[in-house]
Amino acid sequence: MKGYTVKEAAKLLGLSGGQVRHRLNEGDLKGRKVKAPRGVGYEWRVYLNGNEPVEEKKEEEGTDDTRDPMEQIADELVMLGKRLKGAVKEHDDRVRRDTIQELGASLVQNARK
Repeated sequence: MKGYTVKEAAKLLGLSGGQVRHRLNEGDLKGRKVKAPRGVGYEWRVYLNGNEPVEEKKEEEGTDDTRDPMEQIADELVMLGKRLKGAVKEHDDRVRRDTIQELGASLVQNARK
């Protein structure tokens, strides 16, 4: 399995591409850099909900066995928790930004009076 591109992952998660790359760099999302299709540079492949290549799972777990269903559920819950935390932070940031803009507009309007 190849994983999702940053653009695909962003659409699925309701984030921007920059936010997805930031979370990949911070380790909040699982992914790896692969050679770009055109052979120039690298691009991210994002693995959501345990959708990682089989080879990587075998290396990480040191076994050819499939993962325990409870472990898969636990991983999915962790991912959902991170997504929720990110959504709350983005909402809070958006509310702060909107409030600051409204206050600025109000100050400008009052200064003109």
